[in-house]
Amino acid sequence: MRVAFLRPGALGDVVAVRAAVSVVRHACPGAYVLLAAPGERGRLMKRHGLADEVLDISSQAAAWLFGDGKAPAPERLVETLGTCDTAVIYLSDSAGEVTARLQELGCKQVIVHPDRPPAKGDISLYEHLAEPVRSLFGGSVEGEGPLVPICIQAADIDRIRMRFGLGAEPYAVLHPGSGSAGKNWPPERYAALGQILAREMRVVVTSGEADADLGERVAGRIPEAVKMHSAALPDLAAVLAGAGLYVGNDSGVSHLASAVKACPETPVILVLFGPTRPGVWAPLGVQVLLAPDADLGALSVERVSCSCQRACQILRDRNLP
Repeated sequence: MRVAFLRPGALGDVVAVRAAVSVVRHACPGAYVLLAAPGERGRLMKRHGLADEVLDISSQAAAWLFGDGKAPAPERLVETLGTCDTAVIYLSDSAGEVTARLQELGCKQVIVHPDRPPAKGDISLYEHLAEPVRSLFGGSVEGEGPLVPICIQAADIDRIRMRFGLGAEPYAVLHPGSGSAGKNWPPERYAALGQILAREMRVVVTSGEADADLGERVAGRIPEAVKMHSAALPDLAAVLAGAGLYVGNDSGVSHLASAVKACPETPVILVLFGPTRPGVWAPLGVQVLLAPDADLGALSVERVSCSCQRACQILRDRNLP
């Protein structure tokens, strides 16, 4: 069986589709999974076994799916999507254009599914994305088995540790940004938290292009902090996998932090939520801290630090002989 997932979107959108991939992997281990996703995000999923093949959905070839269909179909699409038994599209296709293109290519079954959970409701993003394939194979994410992780090799983590001088001891990662300023805990509080954490471990502050100088402002106030701005996705995945503790907002990087796994342990992950609903948008398997009255400005450093200290105790317990 060949199953394709068309998943445009940001980092968290692509990482979360592993819920659907996991259902396929557990229900039909021999299935061939094709993922059409933007550039580096799709390649990360293939590199770590969540897809057997990737198609850059932002490429010129993929643009044919969204055009008027008058030009001949690119050979690349015929060879990939055209040979699929089922294609799941996570986007609006109200007029049926993309469905028609996929059928023209030769795809036997096309399922169109909304890219986001219903505005009113409590279904999680992961369960929502898994719904179309559950209807094919039955079961649920939990019933079919655990989510397939993004497994990071120890050599990749060692390379990152060496590049940034992190040594062999546990370190914490703070990611103070997100896709929306309204979802961000105030940067001065991230800095204050980092100062507390720096008494016990090194602190890495990550940020992306959309965060401007946010990461630099936070890292500049934390003793010996390491700054990672706009890191390549494989490097970001490795630094997250090697961390003992991660603290971040409702963001794609938090979803990636929950997905990566290094042998034998995964990071302790704390995600801060304010205006968005953790029951819908939280990564699976993380510790969630909900701000009072959904106001991140009302979430104190002391409260977050207390949760982090519990996480640090978990790390200490892990390292006991």
